[in-house]
Amino acid sequence: MPEAAIRWYEQALKIPNLEGESAMALHYELGAAYEAAQNKPVALKHFLQVYGSNIDYRDVAERIKASGRKMSGCVCIGKFLGTVPLIAGIGSTR
Repeated sequence: MPEAAIRWYEQALKIPNLEGESAMALHYELGAAYEAAQNKPVALKHFLQVYGSNIDYRDVAERIKASGRKMSGCVCIGKFLGTVPLIAGIGSTR
């Protein structure tokens, strides 16, 4: 039931003065929930938000790499990967 989790995590992100670690955890969980809901582009967006704050957070780098392999033909992946360092053969060198 990822739809309910998505709704609650998105509400939690709106909490004023949310600390960085809490926001990062929420973005990670949102990424996992969107992944479970088969919405890979939005999942990737949330995983990249986490990666931008802490590249070593849980398995976020692996999830991004996996998303890149699954979405390699998708135009939308370039939009997200243009802002992060090159990750094991995916991403942008800009």
